[in-house]
Amino acid sequence: MKVYFTPSQNMEDGKSFIFAQHLMDAAQALNFSVVFQADEADIIIELNDEINKNINYQNKKIALLSPSTAFHHLKTALQQSIDQAKVYSEWFADKNLETKNTKHIVAVTACPSGVTQTFMSAEAIADYAKSQGWDVKVEARGNIGANNIISDEDVALADLVFVATDINVDLSKFKGKPMYKTSTLAALKHTEEEFNKAFNEAQIYTGEHKTKGNRKNKETKYGKCAVKKGAHRISFLIILAIFIGLLLMYLQS
Repeated sequence: MKVYFTPSQNMEDGKSFIFAQHLMDAAQALNFSVVFQADEADIIIELNDEINKNINYQNKKIALLSPSTAFHHLKTALQQSIDQAKVYSEWFADKNLETKNTKHIVAVTACPSGVTQTFMSAEAIADYAKSQGWDVKVEARGNIGANNIISDEDVALADLVFVATDINVDLSKFKGKPMYKTSTLAALKHTEEEFNKAFNEAQIYTGEHKTKGNRKNKETKYGKCAVKKGAHRISFLIILAIFIGLLLMYLQS
């Protein structure tokens, strides 16, 4: 049987050379013929802790041998590795199945101030999704731009687009995907409840802007970002600035 060993990337040069020598001896003791071109081998032995994706190996049998665990029992470990060899595609079948069965969530958050509730709701969404074992990516659109931008690949994988915003935002890249809209405060304070609704009520986004009654009710119930509070603070700062200016004029006179 012809075997090919991939280069080990996790060992120092000196240790790697010694390991290679022992590996050759172990292969010969097991009556394996070592070749130095992957396409000539019957089995490719990946010297790593996991199988790396390589399209050149697709029609080959792959065995996994971890140098860190096999160093002192190399002959036995090599034989076990060969016995457990699988066709390249089989190594990734379980991972692909796991990915297929996992919910993929993308979310967008935004509020008028672009600060507090934008990022707090984003964190609440991400934390809840992860606690459920879902794959999640949340794009927080703050006052200095978008953070953690959702890519076209993320959108393609998404089972649900969860939109928690209090202002109109561009959602065109999500066209054709199931979408649920709510407010930032609802997503922050009632995360589980909103996700339950999302899976039941999400509708395919067509790119048309619609104002739904239930969205309006949510905003009334949970409230938008603190716009009024922000306005009051701005008014207070203006009054304070005028007062300081008058005080300085008085002191200079």
